Amino acid sequence: MRLIPLIWLVMTVVVMPFARLPYTTIEPSSFELTPRYSGYSFDRSVGKPGIISINARFRFNDIFFSIVPQFIQIGSLETAFTYYQFGWFITEAVPLYKLRWSMQVGAYAIGFPSLIKAQTSPYRVDYALTHFFEWDGLPFFGVWGLYMNDNSDVTHGGAVGIAGQEQRLYVEYDGAMAQWYMGVDYDILDTVSGVMAINISSNQTMSGYNPSFVVGLTVTNLFIPKVKKAPQKPLPVDDASFLLMEKALLAFQGEDYTSAANYYRQVAKKYPNYELAYVRLGNSFYKLGQWELAEQAWSEALRINPNNNDVFMALMKLKNRTIQVNKIINSSSI
Repeated sequence: MRLIPLIWLVMTVVVMPFARLPYTTIEPSSFELTPRYSGYSFDRSVGKPGIISINARFRFNDIFFSIVPQFIQIGSLETAFTYYQFGWFITEAVPLYKLRWSMQVGAYAIGFPSLIKAQTSPYRVDYALTHFFEWDGLPFFGVWGLYMNDNSDVTHGGAVGIAGQEQRLYVEYDGAMAQWYMGVDYDILDTVSGVMAINISSNQTMSGYNPSFVVGLTVTNLFIPKVKKAPQKPLPVDDASFLLMEKALLAFQGEDYTSAANYYRQVAKKYPNYELAYVRLGNSFYKLGQWELAEQAWSEALRINPNNNDVFMALMKLKNRTIQVNKIINSSSI
């Protein structure tokens, strides 16, 4: 049981929240440090591999690159090495009927030692093409991927689940060895979330590496300091515009987003440098599902105040259409 303190000391994030699917939702211009543990037990005497990996992942525009130091123990045998990952976000949040479709392709085991590959087969993914689907207006999502190894053997896997504002539950299928996983990831802080997946197969095979569980945490932009907002005096507005802002706020709280947007639009038109009007106008458009108008309004707010981190993150999330935008809106102090 000596591994437990070590594991919890190094675990700060997991880029891939699924048990085997390599799909990642890293934001543009972001950095993620990604340790995680997968295995059959924390007890080293089990004799099956236990893996600790620390994935340092960067995303530049539509390209991501990872450096992955990895430590593997099999009984009393231990080894450490470093390999690399490279991927491309082909599409992101493309409208498809009532869905939002994203697709990415990647090589996930560049430089992986050939002698170790047999110990982690078929769980390890060498190359993959993955698709991610979200349903507009519903909390459901789906992921499907094709995997290929160095021998050109092709397998597949997928997951379906339900997403809330602070957690996601899913069931994942690994087609390589017909294994099923149940997983959850959940927000702990704004940039920190935990993840856990458990093998629920009734016929868990021991002929290959199919871990019984995967655990870890997720931290985004760990080394990027948050920019403190400079105190700003509220822009003075006339009594009529102040009344419109109050009406808009009441309409928004009453889920009458159309009226709220109309009120905020009137104020923004009269006061084109009023940040708050544009922020709340974008919030209203987002609630209405009018993504382009929400992006335009939030972009105007960011033009007025480039240090508004809430608006910046909402814009990034909007472009990727993740469930976290609602959380940013609802928790925002404005």
